[in-house]
Amino acid sequence: MIKRAFGSTGLAVSALGLGCNNFGGRLDLEKTKAVVDAAIDTGVNFIDTADAYGNFGGSETFLGATLGGRRKNLILATKFGLDHEGRVKGGSRAYVMSAVDASLNRLKTDWIDVYYYHRPDPATPIEETQGALDDLVRQYAPGMTKRRLSPLLSASGSSILRPSFCSLAPPLLMDCTFYP
Repeated sequence: MIKRAFGSTGLAVSALGLGCNNFGGRLDLEKTKAVVDAAIDTGVNFIDTADAYGNFGGSETFLGATLGGRRKNLILATKFGLDHEGRVKGGSRAYVMSAVDASLNRLKTDWIDVYYYHRPDPATPIEETQGALDDLVRQYAPGMTKRRLSPLLSASGSSILRPSFCSLAPPLLMDCTFYP
């Protein structure tokens, strides 16, 4: 499998990734394991999920049950901010902190390589969400604590970054899908 540099992180990511939105929903645990095993066997090392996938948490739970010791060789991405119906759930500081803890527990891991903000919450100022993500980046930088959490800010819509955020850790990845 072809690998590419993942920004300036030093990580080498497979050219193809595994999207996990069907795990815990359309696919049961046995089928999830078969898909994950096949992907890893072909050289995929980028796995993308979300807390909303699989009836809110099922995808992360199945991945946590499936990856085991292979986790250390993978680049794992997950998202927060939507409920299982695709509605905006939250972007407040308290929600970001509780969402990351819940994802870490479901995934049975001490770190998340890429942490996406699925869709901005219009009720929460983007500065609050970005500030919480910045704190996660600074607090849980690789190797500094029990978690090697490296949230890489991603958001959708037109209010992604504002000039006042120059002092924040810069986002590495932006998923700029437009939602009207």
